[in-house]
Amino acid sequence: MATIHLGNASPTEDVKHIDLKNAAIHIRPVALDTPSLTPIATPEPISPAEEHAIAGKNMFSLERPCDKARDLAAKLTLDEQISLLAGADFWRTVAIPEKGIPSIKTSDGPNGARGEFFTNGTPAALFPCGISMAATWNTDMVEEIGRHLGEEAKARGANVLLAPTVGMHRSPLGGRNFESYSEDPFLTGKLAASYIRGLQSKGVAATIKHFLGNEQETERQAYDAIIAERPLREIYLKPFEIAVRDATNIQSRIFSAASGIGMGPSSQIGQAHMLPHHQ
Repeated sequence: MATIHLGNASPTEDVKHIDLKNAAIHIRPVALDTPSLTPIATPEPISPAEEHAIAGKNMFSLERPCDKARDLAAKLTLDEQISLLAGADFWRTVAIPEKGIPSIKTSDGPNGARGEFFTNGTPAALFPCGISMAATWNTDMVEEIGRHLGEEAKARGANVLLAPTVGMHRSPLGGRNFESYSEDPFLTGKLAASYIRGLQSKGVAATIKHFLGNEQETERQAYDAIIAERPLREIYLKPFEIAVRDATNIQSRIFSAASGIGMGPSSQIGQAHMLPHHQ
């Protein structure tokens, strides 16, 4: 215990200054009565999956697809990374066999796995178009259609089916309205999630499209869809949000813009609204 004497005439005297010449510190030992302490056990080693956990949520884990992709990308050369930004052809991605990256084959489309030909392709099963599926309000039936399409896609050697389409019928003149489910974002999102679950149960990835505001075919790669913040969130983004949260693996982005923001792979809207559901 330490006692400090400030050099003042009396301990009760108001302390207005410290007399440094006469001040002193007196220290005397004091015995402390402390309970016995249990030795701290050596902590168990943590697994790599737990190492980056915050509040029980993995912030980085090779069990997550996005982190697997980052880990693999870090092992690629710059030329190899650039090669993956474009397809080997219209339907296939570039393969890098020495790094364990296969070519991924895609196939159109939402109501039939017609393969890689725009004309004169081999016959394929034709299912009702999206707007007809939505008229049933039957999520179980749509999931069953997804399962059949998964089998069809695999029979064509495709890893990815370019579907479903979740446009919002913004214009009655939209050239692909038949391909989308409805103008109701909740119904569209739930049907898309069912379709995707069925498709992906067969090991074929879905590609929900087209993100975002692709509501016309005229100048579809160049126009700017001006959409106010509230309808953007409550109508146009909602089916993507529902499907991404419930089921999907891949999005198909458009080349045009929504409210002045380009919809490329790193768009602000995609980062803010879609990526959190992939974490």
